[in-house]
Amino acid sequence: MIRTTSHRRTLALAIALACCFGCGGPTKHGVQGIVTLDGQPLSEARILFVPTAEGQKKTGCLVKDGTYRLLADVGLLPGRYQVQIVDDPPDVDPDLPTAERKPRRPLPELYAAATPLQVEVDEQGGGDFDFELNSPP
Repeated sequence: MIRTTSHRRTLALAIALACCFGCGGPTKHGVQGIVTLDGQPLSEARILFVPTAEGQKKTGCLVKDGTYRLLADVGLLPGRYQVQIVDDPPDVDPDLPTAERKPRRPLPELYAAATPLQVEVDEQGGGDFDFELNSPP
């Protein structure tokens, strides 16, 4: 019986140590900000953070009424990201009269795949990243 109790204690200690030392990886950080197009809050879009480092996944969230918030649980690891802001057209009821549909301004393609927008998230945390988009002349 003593051997079993000793074995259980050793196993419990090993599990506790594994949990403590296994949690030392990089922490994800939440980010938030404001997105405008030609000085006006962007009504609806999707913002994507594409890591420039290998082995990380892109993540994103919805921009609604000019603001976005990416929570820490799905947030960004420290590093540099290319920022894509793309149209996210809402589902429109086809039976809704055209006059009642909310008008939308299309986003310039400049801010999609070949975007010039970039951010860097440091070890201390995410932060506020605002983006001022401009339509082409």
